[in-house]
Amino acid sequence: MLDSTPQKTVTIKLDGKDVSVPEGATIWEAAQAQGTLIPHLCHKPEPGYRSDGNCRACMVEIEGERVLAASCIRPVQDGMVVHTASERAEKSRALVVELLAADQPEQPHDASSHFLDMAALNGVSESRFPARDACHVPLLDDSHV
Repeated sequence: MLDSTPQKTVTIKLDGKDVSVPEGATIWEAAQAQGTLIPHLCHKPEPGYRSDGNCRACMVEIEGERVLAASCIRPVQDGMVVHTASERAEKSRALVVELLAADQPEQPHDASSHFLDMAALNGVSESRFPARDACHVPLLDDSHV
C-alpha cells in the first residue's frame, strides 16, 4: 500500500531565491532541483555512489556559519540561507581543483573527463602549483600486509 502522507518540506534561501525542498535533502540536491549546478567531484547522483564530502569541490557558504560546507553531504535546514556563488565559495572550489590539477597527467587519458569539466566550470585551466616529481612520490607502504 502506498503511503499518501505528503512529504515534509523545508524552505531555504538558495542564492537569494526561496526554495521548498524535501526535508533531508542535501544542499547539492536542492540546488540541482532548481537548475543550479554546484561543481562536484566525489558525488554522482546515481545508485552505487555515495557522497563523502572528502574532495571539498562542492563547497558553499551558509549565512551565520564560520566555515564553508560540503553541499553533497550537508542536509538542508528550514530557514537556511545558502550562497553557491559567493566569492569565498568559488575561490575555495577553484583552489581544490587547482591543487588536484597539479597531480594530473600532462595528457588527459579521457578528453570527456568529469574532472576536466569541473575544472572548466571553476575557471581552472592549469595549476599554479608544481607537480610532484615522480622520484618524490612516496612508495606504497605495504609493511602491514
